Amino acid sequence: MCVAWLLATLTAAAPLGPVAPVGPPVAGGLFGPVLPAEPAVALACEVTTPSTRPLRFRPQVKLASARVSVRGNLELTRCVSPDRSARTLRSGWATMRATAVASCTGARQVRGSALITWFDVTGRPAGTSRLHLGADRPVARHPADALLDGTVTEGFLAGERVRGDLVTTSTLLDCATRGVPAWPGKGRVTFG
Repeated sequence: MCVAWLLATLTAAAPLGPVAPVGPPVAGGLFGPVLPAEPAVALACEVTTPSTRPLRFRPQVKLASARVSVRGNLELTRCVSPDRSARTLRSGWATMRATAVASCTGARQVRGSALITWFDVTGRPAGTSRLHLGADRPVARHPADALLDGTVTEGFLAGERVRGDLVTTSTLLDCATRGVPAWPGKGRVTFG
């Protein structure tokens, strides 16, 4: 009885007109639109500036932009290879040199190089990677952030793009009022 009433109601209702499209058609799969694939990551590591060898800026970074030279080290730990292409690499030690036009709020025209010595799960040296540093980003959140952009030119992960971010403990107020000669921080860096 209920089924008969439902069928009668549906057939008696006014026919639906054409439905206007809401937006451009989207290619999709069985369960919805197909999203673009994330870029493949060969290796991802946590990164910190060691307290004994932070990134040092000469002259120190101030509120006004100026050309500076940067030297220092980065410690890479907890490295993971999602696609397993670099599964033997667990940690690394990077030595870097660069120049940039920097201020308290960012850096541009970053040019430099870095050498990473890699270690395996046992802590033994596993090889090296040589990097060309060059920030595509015109301005980073702070100068040290821009030093993690580049390309691996030799050794492990050759040809891979390098991207990273550092969260710093220095404040904009400290930098603007006194200047910052060294920039400590920690964050994440990816190769791929």
